[in-house]
Amino acid sequence: MAKLVVRSTLLYLVGVNTTSAVLVGYDKRQAAHRGQRVPERRLCNLAIAGGWAGGMMAMYLARHKTKKKSFQKKYMNAVTKNAMVMLPAALVAFRVPQLRGAFSSTFSSIASNFSRRPPPRNPPRFRR
Repeated sequence: MAKLVVRSTLLYLVGVNTTSAVLVGYDKRQAAHRGQRVPERRLCNLAIAGGWAGGMMAMYLARHKTKKKSFQKKYMNAVTKNAMVMLPAALVAFRVPQLRGAFSSTFSSIASNFSRRPPPRNPPRFRR
């Protein structure tokens, strides 16, 4: 059960951060083509929901909304609101031994998948 909670949380965070990054990219494209923009409130709500890292990364990679101080202030407030909820929740979750163990084993399995090297490819041998 604990592994299900950890994996569901990770999938949720990947999904919300991906959505946030895609919406920032879409907003950048719409801004360049003078199309209908993504409301700032939606981007901030995604940040509150946990998608702040993906949104922030996309903003800086796309160089979008990085100089608009009013939006940056709203976005940082959203990040702060997310932290005020998530940090205490994470501290409580880590006090539960089953969740702590599931978190540790899930991340170690993810890390081992990234650290595996593909088997070496032997070049074909040509006969003369």
